[in-house]
Amino acid sequence: MRGSLLLSRITSFAFTVLLASLVIFLFLSTTNEQRIEQVLVLNGQQESVDYEKYLTEYERLYRKNNFDKALFFFSILPKNYPSNVREITNPDVRNSVKKLLNKGYDYRDIKETINKLPDGVDLNSLMLNKQVEFSYFPKFYWHGFENQYWYWIKDISSGNFNLSSKDGLPVLEKIGKAMSWTLTFVALNVIFSLVLSYFLLLSQLSNLNSWWSKITDNISLLLMSIPAFWLATLAVIYLTNDYYGIGIFKGIGIWNNHGDSVFYYLPKLILPLLVVVILDIAVITKIVKDVAIDEYKKPYIMTLRSKGVGNAIIGKQHILKNSIIPTITVITGSVAHALTGSLLIEVIFNIPGMGRLMYDSILNHDFNTLTGILFISVVITVFFYSLGDVLYRLANPKILIQ
Repeated sequence: MRGSLLLSRITSFAFTVLLASLVIFLFLSTTNEQRIEQVLVLNGQQESVDYEKYLTEYERLYRKNNFDKALFFFSILPKNYPSNVREITNPDVRNSVKKLLNKGYDYRDIKETINKLPDGVDLNSLMLNKQVEFSYFPKFYWHGFENQYWYWIKDISSGNFNLSSKDGLPVLEKIGKAMSWTLTFVALNVIFSLVLSYFLLLSQLSNLNSWWSKITDNISLLLMSIPAFWLATLAVIYLTNDYYGIGIFKGIGIWNNHGDSVFYYLPKLILPLLVVVILDIAVITKIVKDVAIDEYKKPYIMTLRSKGVGNAIIGKQHILKNSIIPTITVITGSVAHALTGSLLIEVIFNIPGMGRLMYDSILNHDFNTLTGILFISVVITVFFYSLGDVLYRLANPKILIQ
């Protein structure tokens, strides 16, 4: 039964990642021409200076990146379209052909007309004499493994996410450096959140009707209603300078320009850690206490009390243990969210992690880096949610049997 559960989760994991990879690839494929132009600019190639040299290099990069291949394993296209219009490497000719195809002209007529034209003719104003014919019946083309998606999947499976169009560095290298910051931040967040939540819950579960339990419950509700970015902004305004606040934390931001390790800048992580730990503690304690209220209503609690077992022992050895099981998926989900969704926190506190790198990639139109981050984020998120589901079912035999 456990083997079938594991196999089911692995199958679901693979299917979800493949489906997400297709969506990411379709987005990336819309930027093919722009990415080539960015590389040419990075290499000092300018269309206005030497067009022939520019075009030669453009077509070389176009073929090198397999952009001349079909997009997917198959395609369903209008009747007048060729099997693969992307095989035209000249961008001006390709765009002109696409415009004529969209008007309904047959590709064979377009190709024949273009071949007869002398060099230097403006293809955008080209008009064919043959009558436009429309068809409501598309054509199906099978391309096999000679397609862009297959080559892209093979590349990212081997860790090749191409080069950054911002600085020419390997994308995986940039993501690796950013991931070291995010992993350190998330690890510290998880450790402090779980440890502090544990001791905070121990002080309440023996008597959920105490004034202390009610106060912490209200504070948890308040913190859960506050957006993380707003709390982070308030912390920066009132805790980092003497003008508005008390200036406990002198400045924020990390500039890792001298090869210093992550641990060198740990003091800079105290304030952002304080923000996320407070918010996570609020969520964990609230969920556990809600489950604990239901646990106290179960018959075995009455049995323990009839045997003379005190509330402190019941709360620590029974209520807390049984209440933590439903929070497994919450904890694993929060880890995935922290690893992949820390964009706002990292931007506000200028932490050079995955979120900050994603933000910079969007601003700089660095699509290779952006899609690399998106794909890795999908893998991490699906993995942790699948792991949480498996652990929850293994920890709760009733769910496993069902």
